[in-house]
Amino acid sequence: MEMLYLLIAFVIGGVVGGVIMSLRKSGDEALRIELAKLQSEKDAQADKEAWIEKAEEKLREAFDSLAGKSLRHNAEAFLKQAQTQMKGVLNEVRGDWKTQKSEMQNLMTPVKENLDKLDGHVRSLEEKREGAYRALGQQLKELMDMQHKLQTTTVTLSQALKSSSVRGQWGEIQLRRVVELAGMERYVAFEE
Repeated sequence: MEMLYLLIAFVIGGVVGGVIMSLRKSGDEALRIELAKLQSEKDAQADKEAWIEKAEEKLREAFDSLAGKSLRHNAEAFLKQAQTQMKGVLNEVRGDWKTQKSEMQNLMTPVKENLDKLDGHVRSLEEKREGAYRALGQQLKELMDMQHKLQTTTVTLSQALKSSSVRGQWGEIQLRRVVELAGMERYVAFEE
């Protein structure tokens, strides 16, 4: 655009220069008329250029305003559409979540029941095991008591057998018991 103005100014300058030259050659009056004519054309051209610049500025402002309005409108429409779609997606996800939650509960109910049964069975086994350990502990205690009594009896017997008179009495007692157990008492003829 500036090139056009420059070219027009150059042409006008050339014409004015040519006119001035021709005025010098022709007469002052003709030159003055021509100069006034050229001056009015130059002024008209300057007015035209000023009007074009103002029109361009107004068009630019109008375009910017329209572009801004269009962008705002498009952004608002986009946001509304996005919100609508997000609401739809959220509703769908909520529905899916409720369905999945219900399905998961249906799947987990038998597992929970089986775990409860298993827990009851484990508790029962644990109680039986504790009872068995208590019984085993009691039997071990009784066995230890019996072993202690046996050891005491063995020590007493060992000490008793060290004496010859006690050994003889013990031998006689044992012989009598053997005879009694064998059922041969009537055939025995000894006295203590």
